[in-house]
Amino acid sequence: MPYVTGIERIALKKGMQQGMQKGEAQLFSRLLALKFGPIPEDKQRLIESAGSQQLRQWSERILTAQSMDEVLNDS
Repeated sequence: MPYVTGIERIALKKGMQQGMQKGEAQLFSRLLALKFGPIPEDKQRLIESAGSQQLRQWSERILTAQSMDEVLNDS
């Protein structure tokens, strides 16, 4: 087994987190589009830049929201 430096470990962890966040954003986008239709570009950029916690909050809102704006509204 090759030796992995601390820097490599940090880079691997960061890469895995980014990959998981990208997957969460893709799944969220799919669910949002299935419920409300095509996602406008500005909203898609918002989704892609959101963190995991924000994506989870929005994902829970999909269940009861009546519009895409209601899901993505942070107030």
